[in-house]
Amino acid sequence: ASDTANDLALDGNLVGALGQVAGESKNALVRRTAMALAKAIGNTRVEFVEGITDAKGRPVAGKYDPVNNVIQLDLDTPLSTHTLLHEATHAATQQVLKNKSHPLTKKLTALYNNIKDDISNAYASESLADFVAEAYTNTEFQVTLAAYKPSGSKLTAWDRFWGAITRFLGLGSPETADVAARRYINTILANSPDT
Repeated sequence: ASDTANDLALDGNLVGALGQVAGESKNALVRRTAMALAKAIGNTRVEFVEGITDAKGRPVAGKYDPVNNVIQLDLDTPLSTHTLLHEATHAATQQVLKNKSHPLTKKLTALYNNIKDDISNAYASESLADFVAEAYTNTEFQVTLAAYKPSGSKLTAWDRFWGAITRFLGLGSPETADVAARRYINTILANSPDT
């Protein structure tokens, strides 16, 4: 991310930081994603802290705290566009899930209800929010979703999940989205040591 986007985030202006990324990126997918996230982020706060780690104690550049609706960014790690978009996607999705009538919430709820009794991940079957969190971050669960085709569906559970997120970000439907868009989304949401 640029110095301006970083400064906006440091000042607690998450929407402004996303708007800055949208305005300065040369990549049309990044611009559209940043704008969609800026609109959907709600009242999510951003804070910079030292020594952020994931659930396994590994250092990460950022993480989203859904309980407090706060994106935490590591003070000692340069802010990247990837980290900002990755964490904002987590936050925006959680904000949207609160609106039961939102199309994304309806799609993810239908998917969750369709497979929750058949999935082996006990945590993911406890609630829609847990299901979404596991789908975003747990690679083993992602493999499970990719191998599971709900009854009556032409798409796997993974394809349905990513299709809903893709449409939410304004990047098309899974039947028509090109491989580059999927690769882009997977890159943003990748569970890497830097995020």
